[in-house]
Amino acid sequence: MSREASPSPVQLPTRAHPSYIVIAALRTAKENWETALPFVFLALVLLKKYFSAGLVNTLFGLLLLFGIPLASLILLGFAHWRTHTFWLDGTTLHVQYGILHRVQQKIPIRRIQSAATEADFLERLFGVVRLRFFLAESAGLEEGEILIRALPKKEAQRWMQEVLATPLGPPAPPSKEEGKEEGESAQIPPSVEIFRYSIDQAFRGALLSPPIIQSFLIVAVLHGRLASFENGALLEFLLRRIPPALSDLFGQPLIRLVVLFFVSWVIAVAGKWIYLLRFRFYRTPEALVLEEGWISLRTKAFSLERIQAVELRQSPLEKLAGMASLRLYVAGKGETHQGTIPFLLVDRLPALMKELLPQVPDILMEVHPLPASARRRYWTRFLRLTFLLVFAIPAIVALVAFSYHLPLPVHPFDTNSYPIGFLWRPAPLGGTLLFLILLGIIWGEWAYRHGGYLQSPQGYVLSVCLFTHRKVFVPRRRLQEMHLYQTPWQRLAGLANIELLWLGDSIRLFHLPLEEAQRWLSSQG
Repeated sequence: MSREASPSPVQLPTRAHPSYIVIAALRTAKENWETALPFVFLALVLLKKYFSAGLVNTLFGLLLLFGIPLASLILLGFAHWRTHTFWLDGTTLHVQYGILHRVQQKIPIRRIQSAATEADFLERLFGVVRLRFFLAESAGLEEGEILIRALPKKEAQRWMQEVLATPLGPPAPPSKEEGKEEGESAQIPPSVEIFRYSIDQAFRGALLSPPIIQSFLIVAVLHGRLASFENGALLEFLLRRIPPALSDLFGQPLIRLVVLFFVSWVIAVAGKWIYLLRFRFYRTPEALVLEEGWISLRTKAFSLERIQAVELRQSPLEKLAGMASLRLYVAGKGETHQGTIPFLLVDRLPALMKELLPQVPDILMEVHPLPASARRRYWTRFLRLTFLLVFAIPAIVALVAFSYHLPLPVHPFDTNSYPIGFLWRPAPLGGTLLFLILLGIIWGEWAYRHGGYLQSPQGYVLSVCLFTHRKVFVPRRRLQEMHLYQTPWQRLAGLANIELLWLGDSIRLFHLPLEEAQRWLSSQG
């Protein structure tokens, strides 16, 4: 039955689940705990001084000093629940909220690019989720999104289906009558659950994930902050329970730093492993749905018609492990307008892309390599980046340590720091410069070999590499602008830089042949 003939339940003014009263009250307390903390201490002092004479007085004091504020929080949560309404009216989404400051939002459905559901631990206890709709532009809205709170999960899926015009649940098997009408040409919808990580693949992905770097930074700060424990009772308590030989070993600051890093890295890898085991994604006839999260769950749906660009990413470690990540872009800026499927096996990508995104086959095709005249220019560019990083990183570390008064475990400019101080002594200075030059040339050669371009009837593919190899496909109908840049030195060599822009993001390739860049511009015009 059509939508006009039988209105959907989401077309009527709707309120959140009643559990939103408790959730809103706890959220208000969480947001204002710093303001409320002095009053809590004052209430405890008053309770002990004036209401501790007997049981009746104590109960009366608890009711007066704590019961009334808690009741006020519940009333505030009820007011939030009562004033938060939302509904669909034809092609417009209406959302109203606010107690004293009343806000009413009207958003055309055509501007909604993707949708997501989120649920933290408390919301999972109540069986509700937060529903977010992401827009193409912010238009004065916070982060360009619309938030609907405390919806039951099935109701949130119905809202996503209504707004994105796509089913988000298991496809129902066709009836016999429908099968007779459609005949042999009917296509079976794709399976709901397409992919889950195996235990081995999730573990390999966890080993390659960024928490290694994050663990090092966190431990470096903790090592400086916990330096006061050297003469404390906690450290002595721990050292007394290990053998004397190891006790002397763990007494050294560098060994403690290594142990702290290893423990934090193991914890980070274990958390990432569990996260990947919980991750899954599936394809419906008109959308790609990602489900992720461990304690907090998140479901994100991308309408296939609104995908602006598709990207394959490979870090050096992922290349060695034979893995890659797939990223989807919709209109808008920031991580909220992107969806990433990490750590996919490269040898299974063709079959996976054929099932998930058959409309973008070009991203797996071989690209045209950059001309030989671009090689030296890539060397020069990355030589500059190498020297900039070598001189900038110690300066940034020293500046941060000076600004926040952090005691660093390794001082970059201390002569006792042998690996760093040795390189800047007069004798090995030439060797240091030679090493940096070789590093810049290798880096530039790496970027040059991974650069490339491809034009097809469906769109454009650019392959670029800085640290991570990125291969981006932009459909012709999604391309907003194409920019061509050229320096005087590039004119002599017949080269140019080209940039492709879509709604929300862009990608640039350096030192493309000028004739090819002009051909792209003419075909776009």
